[in-house]
Parts: sequence; structure tokens; C-alpha cells
Amino acid sequence: MTEERKMILNLLSEGKISAEEAEELLDALGDDAVALTDLSGHGEEQRQDDRQGHGHGQWQLPMSGRISDELSERLSKVAGEMAEAGQEIPARLYRAFESMAGAIGRASRTIGVHAERTFEGEISGERGLSAIDFSALNGSVKVAGWDKAGYRVTVRASVRGAESRAAAEQSLASEAKLLFEGGRMSIECKDRSLLDSMSIEAYVPSQMGGDITLSTRNGSVTLEKVQAGRVEARSSNGRVTLDALKAVSVNASAHNGAMNASGGLGDATLESANGSVSMILAYESAGRVRIRTANGSIRVIAPRAGAVVYEIAAETANGTVKSSIEGARVETERESSWGRMRRLRVMTQGDEGGPRVAVDACATNGSVTLENA
Repeated sequence: MTEERKMILNLLSEGKISAEEAEELLDALGDDAVALTDLSGHGEEQRQDDRQGHGHGQWQLPMSGRISDELSERLSKVAGEMAEAGQEIPARLYRAFESMAGAIGRASRTIGVHAERTFEGEISGERGLSAIDFSALNGSVKVAGWDKAGYRVTVRASVRGAESRAAAEQSLASEAKLLFEGGRMSIECKDRSLLDSMSIEAYVPSQMGGDITLSTRNGSVTLEKVQAGRVEARSSNGRVTLDALKAVSVNASAHNGAMNASGGLGDATLESANGSVSMILAYESAGRVRIRTANGSIRVIAPRAGAVVYEIAAETANGTVKSSIEGARVETERESSWGRMRRLRVMTQGDEGGPRVAVDACATNGSVTLENA
């Protein structure tokens, strides 16, 4: 099975396209038809390839040669999601997307041509970086620290209606601007069609120490290897990752997505409505961590030894609470009278009089696990 067909079947199994739409894509690819019964559950029978006299290098649209506006829009969104998730769309599948969407006869409905623009510059005392504010609609946002004194910000988007890669990059260059004023860095783009698929990736000095705000509606948010002040990270539909982060305070939320965090987050709140939350504790000073999820599990990982003492309170309404932290003292452990609410409080070993970090982890529907790194 080719890579393109595997990707189409994955889109089908994830519910992003219907069985009929998957068959149309397979037709546009020129591949032999496959049985979709197991994935769709609709009992479609295997279709036979009736394209006689057409090689795989030519493209033929199924049936009337037209697809609905709804499907075209969905293909555009799917392509954007795949790009933001780091999935490279194979050339043949990309052309099939464009061929199907282009059959409507409206350039604004096409998937678009991928383009990117990179901004680079130095950060000096006169032009210090005190704040980052990046937001996207249907794309990922990533900020990572590096050991260089300057910055590099790359903006990627699908440019609809562009005839070539050069034309797409020219369009993106004219619309996407890096604003760096008063120490605050942000991206400005007034073209809504570009904003719909735009993603942002930035590398900044790891010791920047400023405030960072990252948000997206549909996509992932990643912040890694940075020392920051106040951090805000939000995704409505996507994963939030805070890796090797040092911050004064963190407020992070993922409505429909998992959250992974590690480092010393100061006074932190980590929330997910529908997704698991994992926190690797690596504090060097006192702090507080509040972890919440309505539908998902919580995993808290503490170091085996160190100066910091972690006081961890774990609770769930529907699930289990367990701890395998070595040397930890279990202060309270009880279940409610009706056998549902379970609570556990443990204290890790650390230096007497050393800094303390209070961790409050609560899941409504899911387990809570405490363990060593």
C-alpha cells in the first residue's frame, strides 16, 4: 500500500473525511480501489477501477468531475492540519487535493501553495526582547530557546490562488510582518486567508526572561528550553507542550488535547478539559502547581533526590490514585463513603528547611499516578 493511500485511510478512520470522499481521493490518485468497510462501518463494497487507458501519471476526477464546496473546504483544513502537525503531504496526494478542489473552478477553494518567510535579527541591550506574543487560528505555534544572541522566526502558510511557489512566497512576504517594538515581538497579518493556515516557529535566546503568550484555535502549542517570566499557553483543539521550561508563573490550557510539561514553572496552572496531563517536576525554588483535567489521566513525576520537597495532593472522582514515589511519606489516604472520591497526599524527601513545592492534582474522570523520574 502506498504512503498516499495510507494517509487517506488514516483521514477516513479519524473521521476527517467520509468513505465516499476517500474513494474520490483514491480515484484522483489513480490507485486501485480498496475496501472501506472496516474503517467506515457503512458497508461500502469494494469499487473496481474503471479508468481504462489512463496511467498513474494522469489525473481523472470521479463521476461528474466536481466536488462540493464543503469537501473542498474540508480538504483545505485537513491539509493545513497535517502541515501543522509536521506531516509532509506526499506530492501525489497534494496534487490530488488540488485537482479535486480545483474542479470547482474557484481558485479561492484550492488547497493553496505552501510558502514560508523567515525573519532573523540580533537582540542587543538597546533592542532587548521582553515579551513574545504569537497567535494562530488553524496552525501550530512553537517557541524554543537556543544559545545564540539573535532570533529566527519562520512563518508558514498555504497561499490560495498562487500559481507558483515564488508567487506564494511573494504574497506571504507582502502580508506577514514581524513587529518588534518596545521589546515586544509579534506577527501581524491582515489577510484572513493566510491567517487560516498560518503557523509560527521561533528560536530566541534561552535566557530571554521575558513574558511569553502563545495561542492557537486548532493546532499545537510548544514552548521549550526557555527561561521566561509569565507564560500563557492556550490551544482549543491541540496539544500543549512545555518542555524544560523555567518561569515565574504559567497558565496553560488545552480544551481538547493533552498537556505535557517539565521544569520549574513557578506558580503554575495546567488544565485540560478533554485530555491527559503529565508534569515532570524539576524545581529549584519554591512554587505551586495546580493540575486539572475533566476527562483524562494525570501523571506527576518527581525526582528521586534533591533539595526541594514536593507536597503532592492527588484526587479523582472516577478512577484510581496511586503512588510509587520512593521514600515518600503518605500523610493521608482515604476514600469517600460512597466509594468514588479517592484522595492521596504524599511528601517527598528533601533537604530540611529546603524550598517546598505544593502540587494539587485533580481528575474528574481518570486516574492520577505519582512516580519517580
